[in-house]
Amino acid sequence: MLKTLVAITMMFSASICLADQACENLAKKALESKGDQSDSWIGSICKSKPNETRKSFLVMDHQIYLIDINSGHILSQGELGDTSFNIESIDTGRYWLTPKVRAFGIRSSEYRPHYHAGETLYSLNLYVTEGNRIRPILEKLAIGYSASSEECNEKNECEQNQTNQLITVDIAKTRHKGFADLIVDGKILSYDGSRYVVPDDLLQQ
Repeated sequence: MLKTLVAITMMFSASICLADQACENLAKKALESKGDQSDSWIGSICKSKPNETRKSFLVMDHQIYLIDINSGHILSQGELGDTSFNIESIDTGRYWLTPKVRAFGIRSSEYRPHYHAGETLYSLNLYVTEGNRIRPILEKLAIGYSASSEECNEKNECEQNQTNQLITVDIAKTRHKGFADLIVDGKILSYDGSRYVVPDDLLQQ
């Protein structure tokens, strides 16, 4: 039986997604604050930080920022890192790695077409904010897929089939190098002092 949406990765928090126009305005403010006159704000994604609604995460031009919503001032920033092709959303689930450190995620996807079929693969990156720096601690964890196919008979009558699967991500009670272990599809992922080590079978290739 396929796994359904579970655990912290699919929980809704008090933070909200900013409307497209509001997000674009915030991205423009952020660019202005650093003297950038480019159009990098196009396609930006925003989501307010849990329990701190005056701050928002912003993904723009392969960078990720923590922004003061009122002023547009950049509080923290870092490289987006290795993700799948399409950035889907900012994930503010309850990724409590210590009692005081809450990570946040970026969900991304990649569509792979096949003859009379296709599949979308989903992956998750996690980040922590450390002062004025945002640091990736987990990259391209495979968290599920959506596959579609078409079967036709001799009369050219076709049937569409859809399969979806999502993989569990839980926070363990055990720790390594200061951060809680992650439980993913029954496997333990441990922090090595720099990032979580992802085995090949859980890495989005």
